[in-house]
Amino acid sequence: MEIEENKDIGKLYKALLFYSKIGATKIKLSKVVDDRATELLNKYNIKYKDGLHIAYCELEKIEYLITTDRQLINASGRADLKVKIINQIDFTGEVT
Repeated sequence: MEIEENKDIGKLYKALLFYSKIGATKIKLSKVVDDRATELLNKYNIKYKDGLHIAYCELEKIEYLITTDRQLINASGRADLKVKIINQIDFTGEVT
C-alpha cells in the first residue's frame, strides 16, 4: 500500500521489482492490527502507517523493526511496544 503511493516512478519500479524478487505478498488488514495502529496514533502520536508496521511486528512476535526514520525511533522510546524500533547501525552493534 505504502509503496504504491510513491510518485517517483523509478523508485516505485525498483521497490516493486525488489519485493517481487523476494516473494513478498500483500497482507490483509485485520481489525486487531488496525486497532493497535489507531491506539499507537492516539496514545503516542505514532503515524498510522508506522503503527501498522509495529502492529504487524507485534502480532508476529518480531523482535526488531529496523528503520532510518528518526521520528519513529524517537516516538517508539516513549511508547509501550513489544518490538524494538532501531536503526541499522545500532542493530548491527547490538546483535554482533
